[in-house]
Amino acid sequence: MNLKIPYKSFSILFLGALTGTALASDFPAGSCQPSNSMSVLVAGKDVFSFVPKGGSLQVPLQNDIVLVRVEPDGIPLKTIQTDNVVNSCASNSRTGQTVCTSTEKDVYVFSGPILTSKLNSSGSGKSVFSGAVCTNCGVTMDAVHDRALIGLSLGLVSGYQYVDLGPRAWLEEAFPSQAPSYPGGEISKGILIDPIRNWILSANESGNYEIIKLANQKDDKKDNKKDNERKDKDRKSAKGNNRKDDGDDDANDDDKGDRSWRKDKDRKSAKHNNRKDDADDDDNDDDEGDRSREGFFENTVSQSISFGSAGEDCSTGIALATVEPFSEPRFDIYIADLTQAVFTPGSPGTWRAPYRFKVLSELDTPPSDIAVAQGTHIGIVARMSSNSITAIKLPAVSGSGIPDIKDWVTCTIPAITGNAPHTVNAYQSPNTGHAISLIRDFFAKTLTVVDLTKMLELPRVGNRCEMGLLPPNVMSTISLP
Repeated sequence: MNLKIPYKSFSILFLGALTGTALASDFPAGSCQPSNSMSVLVAGKDVFSFVPKGGSLQVPLQNDIVLVRVEPDGIPLKTIQTDNVVNSCASNSRTGQTVCTSTEKDVYVFSGPILTSKLNSSGSGKSVFSGAVCTNCGVTMDAVHDRALIGLSLGLVSGYQYVDLGPRAWLEEAFPSQAPSYPGGEISKGILIDPIRNWILSANESGNYEIIKLANQKDDKKDNKKDNERKDKDRKSAKGNNRKDDGDDDANDDDKGDRSWRKDKDRKSAKHNNRKDDADDDDNDDDEGDRSREGFFENTVSQSISFGSAGEDCSTGIALATVEPFSEPRFDIYIADLTQAVFTPGSPGTWRAPYRFKVLSELDTPPSDIAVAQGTHIGIVARMSSNSITAIKLPAVSGSGIPDIKDWVTCTIPAITGNAPHTVNAYQSPNTGHAISLIRDFFAKTLTVVDLTKMLELPRVGNRCEMGLLPPNVMSTISLP
């Protein structure tokens, strides 16, 4: 590992920051972001980002992850070496954990700056998107329920797999998307978890917007801590039981049998993670019961368009999707109000909600990348391999009428954006309260930090920045090793 400062000192610095008080919100920073490239981890007044050097079609191919302290000073702290090209990272600001995926099957789990687990997903074959070919195609974080979600190829179809976090990370059983198998594939290049509603959002390149309703999950920090302690205790107990002779074992109970028993025991203990309160527990509240109660709901908006990524302002339930440039007719943003959604059960079911397509004037080409700084109603859209970015202002309320983008402005940055997974992210600064965006360039040489709140206040001609290039008080650049 290439360390910018001594590893022990760095670990103390990082973990010390995690003891601070994060910005108050309905859910921790890092939630409600699509499976973009770099992560955001807010720890007290510090903001960190795990920045992959690679991508699903990165040229040249690059391994490794750069850990950057974005606030307060904007410096790279550490280069983490990886065996394969890493395409996506997502962080949980409540626990300090981060999950990164390679374009193959590797799944890296970090606690603070320390790699604690390396797992292999259930991915097989390759999913093919415009600008991406991947087995693991990205990861998004549910920081409320301490689970990350991987979008991945499952051979003939694409689907999802949860990484259950806690004292020991483990992979749940992968499951396929039920979106129609059009040529654009089933899942989105940018899947997203809404942790308030317990929904997965996936807007794919075939013009279909899939929503997966999840079943009961732990939704309280105190319960989460208690459940993790119980799960760890169960695992230790399982380990101890495998070492002693309790009179039931026989000569055929070899190591393979022990491992199978332990795995089964761990899965049974995982049922605790899906319980909201011990008083509500019953025999049906196990993992298989929750899994069987998932509801898949499809909305084929239009097969003539291609969605680039899902997005959402989770506090209002305003759902978004970018519409890629080869769609006909041209649209830039799909925007719908999920608080007014009507779900029709089926195998799979369908959903509908008030929506509109929005064309953002002054954009040279339609966007593909999106991220919303939760808590601010401000987001960013961008195009792959472009130096134009657009700050958007979303509605602060929902529940009636057809939602619309209230304001937007397009400006340029010196760097060229990367490809899939999309190299943007956004968060609310714990220091200023502003909406901040991170943009990694195509060759992973720079990380551009943009104050979207200030960007929307700049002088403009129509919806374009008057000066074109963003000024230094709105934009800064961090060089990546």
